[in-house]
Amino acid sequence: MGGVDLVVISAGTGHLNDGLDWDLENEAIKTNVTGFAVMANVAMKHFVKRGSGHLVGISSIAALRGGRQAPAYNASKAFESNYLEGLRQKVRKIRTANHNH
Repeated sequence: MGGVDLVVISAGTGHLNDGLDWDLENEAIKTNVTGFAVMANVAMKHFVKRGSGHLVGISSIAALRGGRQAPAYNASKAFESNYLEGLRQKVRKIRTANHNH
């Protein structure tokens, strides 16, 4: 990733899915959970190795509650928000440990 110091993840998919069609639910999960986590993980590992950088992940207000029209979308956005929070906590611990030496 060379000298990249900013990664913005602003992508996702979701469908109005009143019939709970699994293909539609699965597409949202694969894109918004797996795809998001892969991109965030690669970026964060790069920044940790580099010693600096910024990761911006854009989720959705849908992360706050389940939604009957697009259950996988809302759940996947909650995953994104929580994954970012976990990464932030991890980096804070690394940064604190590095500054104490």
